[in-house]
This record gives sequence, structure tokens and C-alpha cells, in this order.
Amino acid sequence: AEAAPATKADAIKLFADVLSGLYEQLKSKGDVVAARAGLDAAEQQLAGVLLDAGSPTDIPLDQVQQYFNRAERNEVTERQKKIDAHQVNSPGAPPRAMVLQENGPHNPRVFLRGNHARPGKPVPRQFLYVVAGEDREPFPNGSGRLDLARKIADPANPLTSRVIVNRVWMHHFGEPLVDTPSDFGVRCERPDHAELLDYLATKLVDSGWSLKALHREILRSSVYQQQSIDRPDAREIDPENRLLWRMNRRRLEFEITRDSLLAAAGKLDMSLYGRAVELTTAPFTQRRAVYGFVDRQDLPNLFRVFDFASPDQSSPRRPQTTVPQQALFMMNSPFVMEQARSLIARPELARYEATDERVDALYRLLFGREASAQELEIGRQFIEATSADNNADAKLNAWEQYAQLLMLSNEFVFVD
Repeated sequence: AEAAPATKADAIKLFADVLSGLYEQLKSKGDVVAARAGLDAAEQQLAGVLLDAGSPTDIPLDQVQQYFNRAERNEVTERQKKIDAHQVNSPGAPPRAMVLQENGPHNPRVFLRGNHARPGKPVPRQFLYVVAGEDREPFPNGSGRLDLARKIADPANPLTSRVIVNRVWMHHFGEPLVDTPSDFGVRCERPDHAELLDYLATKLVDSGWSLKALHREILRSSVYQQQSIDRPDAREIDPENRLLWRMNRRRLEFEITRDSLLAAAGKLDMSLYGRAVELTTAPFTQRRAVYGFVDRQDLPNLFRVFDFASPDQSSPRRPQTTVPQQALFMMNSPFVMEQARSLIARPELARYEATDERVDALYRLLFGREASAQELEIGRQFIEATSADNNADAKLNAWEQYAQLLMLSNEFVFVD
């Protein structure tokens, strides 16, 4: 008889040799399951360890990767990423949308001094006390999400309509009626035009919460249709334009500037729907910036340079900076150069041969107006000087450089 194993390692090796030998024996007969019938009682017990349900070798497919080494797991992960990317980005992939599924309803607890390890008393799911007052009642249905939505959109709620109106007003005028768009509490300053805010909020509710009707109400007003021309007498009384005696001059946001460049070049794709597209890498898409892909974990530096709002937090209003990188992008970006070439190639310009006519056509396409006599003279001088330069390394010809120069102007990127 063989000696008993002296150590655990010896026992493991002994069992491995016996079980692997038995498995090879069954495997050699073709059908492993059918071959069990010819085994003796001891071999049947060993075969059960190998083949019966619940045996150590009966590993579910979804758990197989747990037994891989690190290199194998990394390879599986990389391949799975490629499969997932194909399923998402393939032209034949079906449309996808994020959905939510409610859990069972429960009342949250207030953490004492903010410590999650010290939960306080349960707090019923209900609306804000400052809005609902003493008569508020707990939400009876499910998680309370639907009840909360109804309370927010209730015409009797004075807050929602005013917050919406304030943000729409800020979108059109550059400055809100209430200086703190995300704070309508007691700490913020009262609006300079409280009656106007109340009026527009009432109109919004009466129109069935129609944002289109709200936009029309604002855009058709005389205050919106004002010019931004300075008036020294008014500026002396109201330097911050609180009384809205002129339109605020505003710089276009990055997305609008990009789309305006494409529109001027005659290349803007106005089609609707579809997948998000990459905006910052060549070949440059011609779709509108609203369809641009935003990676929350890796926001492109170009977006940050032009004050793009952080996708990780609420941004009631964008900051507006003026930094050298913005001008450098407009001067050196292949995207901007590409639009300058396309602009000069437009039929509206190509049909003109005289310099003055082409300069005037450029002004009409870019600024919606005719060029002045001084601007025509400047254009002629620029074209003559640049054409005579004969720079073989230039990426743009004289007319394309002139088109890009006009795209760099304040008149193109500011709304008066």
C-alpha cells in the first residue's frame, strides 16, 4: 500500500492525480456521462465529485472569470469594452435611453450632525414647508416622485414659474431679473422689476407652461428689440443698465460661435435627431453643437477654454472669461480654417471677380450688412498685401485669410 500523504500539498496532488486520471479515462470513451455506467462504486463516487451538480468543478459561466489570473481578466475586460463600444456606436445599434426603476418606498432619516452613522428620526416624504406651509401632508403614493413633480408644477406654487422666467430672461438678455438664478430665498436681493417677473410668471402658467409662448412674449417686446448703443445721459443715471434702457451687448457662447462659423461657411447640418457626435476632432462634424458628445469624466480642454458649463454640477449661469487661448483657437484651429475655405468657395462669393464686390459679399454673409467705404479700402489693402507676400508655407490663400480675419472680429462673435 502507498504511504499516506505527509502534508496538505501531498494530499492535494494525490487527489488531483486521481481525479484527472479518472476524467481522462471517461473522456477517452467519448461520452463522459454515458461512460460513468461502467465504473465501480469507488470510481462512481469520484466521478460524482467531478460531474454532479454542486461539485467544485461545476462553475456557472458567469463566475468563470473569478478563476482567471490577472492577465486573463484584463484581456477579457478589454475585449468586453470593445464589444460594448461596438454595441453603442455601431450604425446598426438600436437607440438606447437611460431609465429609472423605483425601489420600495421608505422614509429617509436626518443624519445627526451630518453623520451617516447616527441616523435621526424618520422624515415623511412631503413638499417644502416654505412653499406648502403648515397644511402640507405626506406623499401617500410610492416613492413620492410623482407627487413631488405635481407639487413643483402646481400653478399655486409661486416659485417654479418665477425661476423658469428668470432663467429664460437671462438667456435672452444676458442678465437675470434676479441676480441669483438658483437662490430665490431671503438671502438674495429683490428683483429690480418684481412686477415684470410676476407678470411673466403668470403668463407662463396661464399659457399651460408653454415656453414657446414665453419666448414670444419676451422677443416681441420693445425692450428686447432695443439696440445696444450707449447713451451717456442714461449711463450716468444707471451705469449697470438695471432699468433696461438699452440691450446688453453679449458675446456668443462656444456652441453658438461654432455653429455660426459653420452657418457662415454654408456647411451647418440642420438635420434632427441621431447619436451624439465628437465636436473637437477631425474630420469635423457639421452637425449642430447641441448634438455634441460631452464626456463628463474627460471634458475637452477646448470646452473649458470657452467657459463650457461643468457637466458634474448645476451651473445656473456660465462665467465669461477673456483669455489668450480663445483668440489662439480662432487664429490657428484647423476647424476655423476649414470654415474660412468653405466660405470663400460659396457661390455667393465665387461669382464676383472685383475685390470690392467680394469684400461686400463677405460682409453681407458674415454680418448681414454692406461694407463701408473704409472697410472696402481696408479689404483691398489686405488682399493686395497678402497676395504679394507669396508665402509658400501659408495654409490659406489671401481671400481665405481675410475671411478668417473677419470671423475673428468682435462683430461676428458679439450680439448687439
